Amino acid sequence: MEVSRSQIAANYRAVRNAAGAGVETVGVVKADAYGHGMIEVARVLAAEGAKWLAVSSVEEGVSLRRSGIELGVLVMAGVLPTERETVVEHGLTPAVHSLTELPELEAAAAREAVHESRAPRMHRARLPRCGRTFDGGTGTIPSGRRKSSHTQGEWK
Repeated sequence: MEVSRSQIAANYRAVRNAAGAGVETVGVVKADAYGHGMIEVARVLAAEGAKWLAVSSVEEGVSLRRSGIELGVLVMAGVLPTERETVVEHGLTPAVHSLTELPELEAAAAREAVHESRAPRMHRARLPRCGRTFDGGTGTIPSGRRKSSHTQGEWK
């Protein structure tokens, strides 16, 4: 399989143009960007001006951060209680599936705020209910999670 950076960029531009001015488009890079290579596709989308990426899991979001991707990252699947602090730490934006999750996410954000000064880069996590913004630093992937696969294709 050969993956074309220029075609991915052209596809993103086509979607952005179809959506129209004033509409933010999100590049979905979950599942290793559907086999195209999550990190490489994320870099192509960033170069095209994307402001947001979407992933399925916290692990995928952390992989983007560890690769230097600083765009907004939406975690579309649920966030486990053990992943809340990692979400905040890495400045990921969780999709909230129940209002009962908000207090726990706010608590994780408040705990992380204590460590703001150690953040080597500024990732933002905003939890709307508490109305506060916290900076995140670096952290680890929760243990026991499967590592993302990598594309077997060649890039041109």
